[in-house]
Amino acid sequence: MKTSRFLLVACILLALALTFSCTSDDPDNSGGSGSNLSALPKQVQVYFVELDYDDEIVRKEEYKGNGDVFAYIYIDDDYEKADTLWTSKIEGGLLTSNFPENIDSKYLNKKLNCDGYSDSDYASWLKSCESNVVAPATLLWGGGIFFKAAFSDGKRCEEIYLYPIKPGEKIGSHAAFLYASESGKVTGTMTKYTNYDYIGIENFNLNLSKGGNIMFRRDRDNITDITTDIPSGVTWEWWARWCE
Repeated sequence: MKTSRFLLVACILLALALTFSCTSDDPDNSGGSGSNLSALPKQVQVYFVELDYDDEIVRKEEYKGNGDVFAYIYIDDDYEKADTLWTSKIEGGLLTSNFPENIDSKYLNKKLNCDGYSDSDYASWLKSCESNVVAPATLLWGGGIFFKAAFSDGKRCEEIYLYPIKPGEKIGSHAAFLYASESGKVTGTMTKYTNYDYIGIENFNLNLSKGGNIMFRRDRDNITDITTDIPSGVTWEWWARWCE
């Protein structure tokens, strides 16, 4: 499970960190017409979910009880140390969406270009990267936010994430939470080369607001589209995994 969490967070950090790999002084790069966090319902149903290696649902069980969900953010490059950001309550199987509009500015410290990764990143998975991504010059972000859950029956889950659902299916991967120091548009393409001979292309189209934002990833073979645009006609579900 530790390996699974590392790979998941590494993917989130890779997408978000390289989002800001170039800067721009273009005045049209201001963006931010209001946080898309406001689109979340006040309460969202929680499910216990098991997926196979192809991310197909093997088991899905609606939860009816109570519990707590803890939001954490990593504070080191090795994904070992984390601070708790906030706690959300589950009552009758519904998680209350009480996410803060902002987090402490000490966590908004990410502004990396392709040469800004740590030695451990290059040693473990990253070979090189190229980017033409454009973002405001002073924009900082806090990424790598992840969630765990503890339930009233004693069950604990190593992962719980928010999914947009349409006609019974999830859309892309789970929603990632991103906190930004200011509003701004982020656009462009990043190509990453890994130590596993994988080449991934990521297209960014983010309209960030100062404070909290939701980000979505849509995969097409080795191409990933990353956006803050919420798909139309979706409902929301929290999926809890790796439970014992």
